Amino acid sequence: GAYTQVNTGNLVIDALVTNTLNIGQANGIRIDTKLGLYEQDLKIDRYDLCVALGNMLDNAIEASKKVKVAEDRYMMIRITSDETALYIHIQNHMENETFHLHSQKPNPEFHGIGLTNISRICDKYGGNMTIEAKNRVFNNMVLLPF
Repeated sequence: GAYTQVNTGNLVIDALVTNTLNIGQANGIRIDTKLGLYEQDLKIDRYDLCVALGNMLDNAIEASKKVKVAEDRYMMIRITSDETALYIHIQNHMENETFHLHSQKPNPEFHGIGLTNISRICDKYGGNMTIEAKNRVFNNMVLLPF
């Protein structure tokens, strides 16, 4: 079912973005996507891509679910590549001006390592992660060189 909504040619990206679109629809979150890969076969381990992109999307969905005003529930997923790197930019609206980098989920001993895992994967590939939050908009940007 991953190819019914998203078809970049990369199964990991297609499956994770399709799943996010489904969760967003079920939770009243508008999601825009801008997807374009230079080539389908990325030079990034599929497990690493699952961890990085999966955590980024999960964080954005969780924050979006907390936005009380339905019209303000919004995400933008931009995933592009060129011959040198993969670029991932996930943007979501937040309920509050302030944000917590620590998990707000129950059982915190099992949560709260997502950003650390993304950062480790960035380090592994010589990339970087940038986080910005202002005006109740959260941006998580990752660059993974090939």
